[in-house]
Amino acid sequence: MTNKPQLPKTTPSHSSQITRRTLLGSAAAGTAAATFGNFTIFSRQAQAAEPLRVLCWPGYEEKDVIAEFEDLHKTKVEFKIYIGGEQMLQFFAQTPPGTFDAIISDAEYVQKLKANKAIEAYKTEGFAELANYHPKFRDFAPTKGETAGTVYGIPTRFSFYGISYNTDEMSAEQAADWNSLLDPKYAGKIGMFDWYLPNLGNASLAVNPGNQTPYAITDDQLKKVKEFLTKLRPQIGMFGSSNQPIAQAMLAGDIVASRRAISTST
Repeated sequence: MTNKPQLPKTTPSHSSQITRRTLLGSAAAGTAAATFGNFTIFSRQAQAAEPLRVLCWPGYEEKDVIAEFEDLHKTKVEFKIYIGGEQMLQFFAQTPPGTFDAIISDAEYVQKLKANKAIEAYKTEGFAELANYHPKFRDFAPTKGETAGTVYGIPTRFSFYGISYNTDEMSAEQAADWNSLLDPKYAGKIGMFDWYLPNLGNASLAVNPGNQTPYAITDDQLKKVKEFLTKLRPQIGMFGSSNQPIAQAMLAGDIVASRRAISTST
């Protein structure tokens, strides 16, 4: 593995067969850029006639998302689903090198994947869809490669975190304040997504409202975050591995509010 990998070329002895890497590269640079242009490519070369194997969050494997890509490129895609970056790293550690052709990872874990020699930087030249990206995502620091014009991944979406709430139990004004979750009347009635990273960020915003860098805080601010989470724990009635069980609990009336993410595709 090198820091400047090149996408493998079409197999010369069988012109109708291409490597999976070449297929991903050509797809991202072409009409399917919005769908697969985000994938961080693993070091694996195989025939495109074989299924592409992708490690990702839930949702990308749904037929409405992947069917057009499979039909356009006459290939099949197999998915391994994970919940949270730590589980993603665990799956990677438990599988032989080259098992996955691509991965959808949170930006915070790109550097960990890089350190584990799991991913390679690739050139952004030819990714026409990038011209439609917001400048912040066209030059996204967490995924930039060592050389100009290279990246370890391209963002697919970003999220806004907020409080989903039962309007019969909580007002809009209350839902606009993270500290409302600490109200004693909501004891055991709050749902929480079971992943520490956004939870810590939300807690940081609760004690430091308006902070544009909620993960870059002082030791004193971190102490306040810990105090907030300690107060919040008795309020939690359930932890959900995804949004679905939290939404079901809210519909059933088991919880009245939850921290939720609203994702927006780039």
